[in-house]
Amino acid sequence: MRAYWLGAKECLDLPLEELRRHGVLYETIPVSDPWPHLNRIKAERGYVTEDLVDLNAARPDFEQLGQAFKREHSHAEDEVRFILSGGGTFDIRSNDDCWMRVWVGTRWCLG
Repeated sequence: MRAYWLGAKECLDLPLEELRRHGVLYETIPVSDPWPHLNRIKAERGYVTEDLVDLNAARPDFEQLGQAFKREHSHAEDEVRFILSGGGTFDIRSNDDCWMRVWVGTRWCLG
């Protein structure tokens, strides 16, 4: 995971404490047995639903799904992202109306 403020003069990584201050939580959990950890997070945060998404280039609708993420949109509820492989970038509006970019994934390959 990497996170930094958009528009900053330097792309300095944000510490986890800064992310938490803006409501962004990050944990690394084992892929081999994720459910006890995911269920704990759901119970602690009061989540009652979950989405399991397999987003990969082999999907016939991959390009169409990607288009949905190109425009700004918001969610009324918190969401949990559990990355099994690959990665993605999320731009998140902070509590004080600034933007942070958060990259999550299974590898540190940002090139």
